Amino acid sequence: MDPLYKNEHKDRFNNDKNVMEPMTKEATEKIIPVENMTKEKMAETIKTAKKDAEPSEKGDVSICDVMENNTSEIIQKLESQIPAYAQLYSDLYTKYLHMMDDFYSACYVSEKEFFDKLGMDQKALGPFDTYWKSITELTLNQIEMATNFAKTYVQSRLSALDSYDKAVHLMMDSYAKAWTQFKPNNKK
Repeated sequence: MDPLYKNEHKDRFNNDKNVMEPMTKEATEKIIPVENMTKEKMAETIKTAKKDAEPSEKGDVSICDVMENNTSEIIQKLESQIPAYAQLYSDLYTKYLHMMDDFYSACYVSEKEFFDKLGMDQKALGPFDTYWKSITELTLNQIEMATNFAKTYVQSRLSALDSYDKAVHLMMDSYAKAWTQFKPNNKK
């Protein structure tokens, strides 16, 4: 496996061994087979899926079972892809970091050759450094705010889903109680 950056043996955050190994090309290819699929292959896959999805001869099929099973399968598939997405984005940002490290390594060489010949005053770099530190601080705060917003957003949705779940259970209980009043053998 080719290293993504020259200091692959170190984690960029705490200089320990890598926490996450970069994905191999083979692993990435297993995740994204649809991108390379031809239209004919896609049509064949859809036909096969339709055949596989035809109802079996096992007897009565409940609408609730059909909806529950298929919905659960989709949600579980989405959930199973989360580690792959996290790894892919980690690899992507590792590559960005490597690229920036290379760029700034070349920058030092250029700075020595170009700016030293111009006779640039070191005092002029102080305000420039201060400006970029303020931009960096602003960017870091925005990243933190975006993360906190995402956390709050998910917590709000989870709370709404919990409330909905409680309301549905209450309605189902009321519905069941109402039906028991209409049983033919239930005489008052």
